[in-house]
Amino acid sequence: MLTKYLAFFLAFLVLANAHLPAAQWQYQGFQDDGCKTPMQEANGTAPQDCHKTGVQLQSYRFTSSTDAETNMTFGFRAYNGEECLYLSVIDDGKDGSCQNLTFDSINIFEFME
Repeated sequence: MLTKYLAFFLAFLVLANAHLPAAQWQYQGFQDDGCKTPMQEANGTAPQDCHKTGVQLQSYRFTSSTDAETNMTFGFRAYNGEECLYLSVIDDGKDGSCQNLTFDSINIFEFME
C-alpha cells in the first residue's frame, strides 16, 4: 500500500514540476530580396542585444513561439545603421514569411502577449 502512495506522490511531483517548452525564436538574414541567399541564421530562447549584420542585408525571416505558462514571446527589431540607431521594423514573429527590408543591425527582445 505504501508503494502505491509513493508512486502516486512521485507522479504528482513530476506533473507539478513539468514545464512546457519555453518560447523560442528563429532568425534568418538574406543578402537579396525574396529570402534567396542566406547570410545569417540564429535561434535561441533568450533575448539578444544589438548585433551588426556585417553587411547590409535585404530580407529576413523571423518566427517566435509563445511560452504557454508565462505568455512570454520574442520580437525582432531591424535597424538602418550598424549600432541599432534607426529603427526600420518591429516584427512579432507570428507571420514568419519573407520580409523585404534593407537593414544593418538587429536585436531580439522579449515581451508578454
